[in-house]
Amino acid sequence: MRRENGRARYGTGARTERYIRSGFHRLGQDAKGQVVNYISLFSDITKRKEDEQRIKMLAHFDSLTKLPNRALFADRLQHALVMANRNQSKVGLMFLDLDRFKTINDTLGHLAGDQLLQSVAGRLQSCVRESDTLCLREGMSS
Repeated sequence: MRRENGRARYGTGARTERYIRSGFHRLGQDAKGQVVNYISLFSDITKRKEDEQRIKMLAHFDSLTKLPNRALFADRLQHALVMANRNQSKVGLMFLDLDRFKTINDTLGHLAGDQLLQSVAGRLQSCVRESDTLCLREGMSS
């Protein structure tokens, strides 16, 4: 069990975790003021946590390639520029374009275009450091 933001995370051994919210309520005390009865309430909030994670993913990542979207890229770029200015260092930025991507989509279909984007994203991701940001520009996949 791990505590996280006031909630317990329980691993079930099957690579799934359950998020449990718990609360304790005192019901009675004896003459010395010692608690003699209490109730413990537990709620499984795993579904809510999964939904929150899914919303975060949809808000910040491209659903096809799982790469950061334009909004997350802008945030990371702004952060990199601030850090570079603070540390008096530089930032590298490179744009790539897939030549004739629209032709591939139009002649071979959107499924082939999607597979190409996923393949290119995977290959590029394997070439950069974990601290680097690789982003898919919106509109590229149409």
